[in-house]
Amino acid sequence: RKLIAAGDSPQGQAPRFDLGGKVAVGVKVYRPLGEDKDYSVTATADAKGLSLLMADFPYPVTADSGKIVIGGDFVDIHGLNLSSPTGAGLTLNGSANRAADGSYHPIITLTNAALPIDALLLSALGDEAEQLLTDLGVSGLASVKGEVFQKAGMDEPDLKLDVTLSGGRATPYKGRVTFNDIKGTFALSAGDLTDLSLQSKYGDTEIGIAGSVDWSGPNDSTTADLEFSCDNIKLAEELIDVLPPDSELRGQLTELFEQYEPEGTLDALIIWQPKPGDTPDGFRAQLVPEALALNLLGGRMSFTEMSGKVLVFSDLMQLDDLAGTFNDADGSTGKLRAQGDIGFDDEPRIGLSLDADVNRIG
Repeated sequence: RKLIAAGDSPQGQAPRFDLGGKVAVGVKVYRPLGEDKDYSVTATADAKGLSLLMADFPYPVTADSGKIVIGGDFVDIHGLNLSSPTGAGLTLNGSANRAADGSYHPIITLTNAALPIDALLLSALGDEAEQLLTDLGVSGLASVKGEVFQKAGMDEPDLKLDVTLSGGRATPYKGRVTFNDIKGTFALSAGDLTDLSLQSKYGDTEIGIAGSVDWSGPNDSTTADLEFSCDNIKLAEELIDVLPPDSELRGQLTELFEQYEPEGTLDALIIWQPKPGDTPDGFRAQLVPEALALNLLGGRMSFTEMSGKVLVFSDLMQLDDLAGTFNDADGSTGKLRAQGDIGFDDEPRIGLSLDADVNRIG
């Protein structure tokens, strides 16, 4: 697998990395007294200066200190302190014992791990994980602890890591929305990301993100169950950029923005469940507007002192006891209450019940 760290060097190329290196090795040969006795050989290597690259996780690292002990049927790692070309650092301890079939089953513990989330790390992750994090435009610093292991009967190594993210930033799909100051935690395995709990900022608005991502489906397909929450966010068409460019939902929401041109502030809870292939994404949102302006009833209307909520699904928007003090373009004022549905079919369908108390007619 290629090594890429675009942007980490002045030329945008991967930093130079040479495998191998010279190490000091002590060899102990033990032969019991007596005839026809088997002897054993144990080699202990001072790993300082050794450059490593794992086949299943091609992330280049160089040992700053630590020892590797190799015996006839085992490999032990003691205090192996590693650093990467782009500033990562971590410590490994563990062992790999040879099974009856000749294979080795490693159990490696990671501690003191601080990994920059950059192109070098994403390329090492590879496949769906690399694509997802690249699409989301994620950067930051990940502090990691946990285990990498392979038990008997497992075709590939697995991992169970607890990750703490700090100083994060994300610009999904290279769009107009950037989330700053991302911090939080999640659990990572070879096939999924769970227990996601992140906080970030969009402008002056605090954003909460929770949920899980799974890329272990058929043909390594990816599914997710993500929840976004925020208070007092400014309603803007650019927010649609957080959805994939080819998402059907993104097209539907774009049409709604173009038709109603909504502006205002609101509290929001959004649940997004992207699906693989042609399966429609799951989507639902609860919006509690505080102030709102939109094209309605043939004109432009502004609402303040609002109550109620708007429920948005992939094919339907429901107004649930939505009410507010209105001012329209001709100077009319009063109180408007709305209940009903707006469908997102090829031809938009509207089934609303409107009730108004008019204070002044312009």
